[in-house]
Amino acid sequence: MDAGFGARWLADIRREHYIGGSWAHDARAEPVEIINPANGLLVTTVPRASVRDASNAVDAARHAFDEGPWPRLQPIDRARMISQLAEGLWRKRELLTEAMIAQGGCTRAQANGAQVLEPIEFMRGYARLAELDPIESTHVSSDRFGGAPGLGVGHSIVAREPVGVVAAITAFNYPFMLNVHKVGAALAAGCTVVLKPTEFTCLDAAIMAKVVEEETDIPPGVLNVLLGAGGDVGAHLSSAQGVDHVTFTGSTETGRRVMAGSAATLKRVTLELGGKSANVITEDADLDRALGADGGLVTRHAGQGCAALSRVLVHESIHDAVVQRMVHHAPSIRVGDPSDPTTMMGPLINAAQCARVMGYIESGVAEGATLAFGGSRPPGLPRGHFLSPTVFTDVRSDMRIAREEIFGPVVVVQTFSSDEQAVRLANDSEFGLVGAVWSGTLERGLSIASRIRAGTLNVNGPGTGLFGLPYGGYKQSGIGREKGLAGVRDLSEIKTINYTAY
Repeated sequence: MDAGFGARWLADIRREHYIGGSWAHDARAEPVEIINPANGLLVTTVPRASVRDASNAVDAARHAFDEGPWPRLQPIDRARMISQLAEGLWRKRELLTEAMIAQGGCTRAQANGAQVLEPIEFMRGYARLAELDPIESTHVSSDRFGGAPGLGVGHSIVAREPVGVVAAITAFNYPFMLNVHKVGAALAAGCTVVLKPTEFTCLDAAIMAKVVEEETDIPPGVLNVLLGAGGDVGAHLSSAQGVDHVTFTGSTETGRRVMAGSAATLKRVTLELGGKSANVITEDADLDRALGADGGLVTRHAGQGCAALSRVLVHESIHDAVVQRMVHHAPSIRVGDPSDPTTMMGPLINAAQCARVMGYIESGVAEGATLAFGGSRPPGLPRGHFLSPTVFTDVRSDMRIAREEIFGPVVVVQTFSSDEQAVRLANDSEFGLVGAVWSGTLERGLSIASRIRAGTLNVNGPGTGLFGLPYGGYKQSGIGREKGLAGVRDLSEIKTINYTAY
């Protein structure tokens, strides 16, 4: 990065809505402040999108789908344009990194992984998936086996078609990653998109829009981006007649509202919601591997991840050893300025989220859990929304800290005496997103994992994180699957065409 880049990066971001291939900004719109969560300072402002803006974006996406070339292009042509987008984002990687650190408080190390560089690779993956032949199968049947009697041989084609206009509503924690998965899958499927990032973290979406405009041949109206949009816009997109599918990432509570809003038009939904994921550690597990680099704590992006392993379930015979390791490791987590390459954990997104997490910590203490470490602001950080890594022991399953998604750097430790009890504890949750099992033998680990009701289970390792692996939850953790081919298919319809050869 050149010396002057940090001072001018904001000038490279166009802070307006992108609708129908044009930039839109109502001068009367209320400005939305984007605040740096590490220091409380103003980063910039963006215009607040209105319901009218959302309606215009839906109309543009609808026109681009119904009248434009995008869904009718040859797969290889769509793939080429999505590849242009991926390479344009790669050229903007430094700009994306600065935006992600400033708006969301992700560490520089995370930007070099899951927050920026990995999503760009995933967009390249969606370009490859766009090349797939939409024809899934062909069938031939005679009169005897299902053909129309007396009308000769019957033929059938089973094909996938784009579902139509997709409204993509994303969360603040991994905004670029979420935007890439939703936009990339929709474009690969041949859909058009209205993207509504959260108002707290929307600068990366603005960067994506500018890349689409300046560096790709993607037609106008295929991607539309609404900045600074709140719940009223999300509600409109959920219920809008012109939207065919809503894909949403966020809390389970908001997911219910999205689903309810979509019900009036019976539109399809993909919901990636909350989690309270279990990290099961048996008595014969390798603790060095099981606790890993983060010591079994929830520190990645300050615990603001639906896949956080926030419930550590340990065999009762190793409870003390595990807790001792966690508490010993916690002070070594370097909490602070996320722009510092040595920082290991940054801030929570805003004051409201910080207060929410503190409320859970106070609830845990009030309900009788033991605060083994943390539970307060780390010393030497007078500004920003920082909390120390926090560990609770003596936790009962009926406590709020054991049942509700905290979305902060808080982990609870519970014990089990048998594999059966471990499975019961892991499944004693309204959520079912991910989980992990650590065991001395692969056979035992796989046996436990196969009985845990969650969409993704990792056994004796952190998981591959491959682009092509489906991602989604059981129970109240969501509906549908994202990532890779599963994500593309989730945004398609299956059509059967029957015809007779005379």
